[in-house]
Amino acid sequence: MDINTPAVVSAFTTTFLVEAVRYLIAVTLILLVVKLALAPLTSRGLHQEPSDPGQVRREFGFSILTSAIFSANGLYIFFGLEGGWVQIYETSDAYGAAYWIGSLVAIIIAHDAWFYWTHRLIHNRALFRWVHNLHHRSRRPTAWAAYSFSPLEAFINASFVPLWVTFVPMNQWAIFVFLAHMILRNAIGHCGFELFPKKMPGSKLFGFVTNVYHHDLHHRDIVDGNFGLYFTWWDRWMGTEHPDYTALVESQRNTAATRLPAE
Repeated sequence: MDINTPAVVSAFTTTFLVEAVRYLIAVTLILLVVKLALAPLTSRGLHQEPSDPGQVRREFGFSILTSAIFSANGLYIFFGLEGGWVQIYETSDAYGAAYWIGSLVAIIIAHDAWFYWTHRLIHNRALFRWVHNLHHRSRRPTAWAAYSFSPLEAFINASFVPLWVTFVPMNQWAIFVFLAHMILRNAIGHCGFELFPKKMPGSKLFGFVTNVYHHDLHHRDIVDGNFGLYFTWWDRWMGTEHPDYTALVESQRNTAATRLPAE
């Protein structure tokens, strides 16, 4: 296969711009919600102290770098479509509406599992310093930390989509929705304000969904727990749920408590 250099550069540039703009839109949207709706509600705030000096600048800079690394997905997909090993289809009726919805649900569940196990792996002492420590420099993260990864961690996170579309046919718009969901959940999970209903952790219907407090505890204590991204399943199955979150779940089940534990 001949390499068309202008086409490769175009694919990388386009993907980078899309990734960066998606990040900027998601973070700006969440920050607007926080500032306009939640900031006056002190019971919704998870941080009692402000972010460290220079933290937002660092979070933003490394998030843009991560967007560039994620752009390698565009190159893989570019060559994969040319070579026929990437299974992305354009027409919505190629597999039917049920498959479209099912594949979207499947990729979200699969990505949560990928994130849990890779996230848990990079908390290993031999890897943490070189791979994950940069992300945890934000002890009180802001929404700008959504993509604040070291290059190695960004590469690990970027590997999921290329692997998935190599083996599972996906509609291009289903991938778009998945990526939008991914960055929104990342921005929400780092924003420092609880956007979800306070009783959700103890809910039989929605208790499997991670709220903001779930990931904020992970940053606050840098413990080997609360590794999940979208769901609490793996943390509960593997016994890695943070004890403070477990206590909150029990409190929400057994009482009418509505206030989150203090930092």
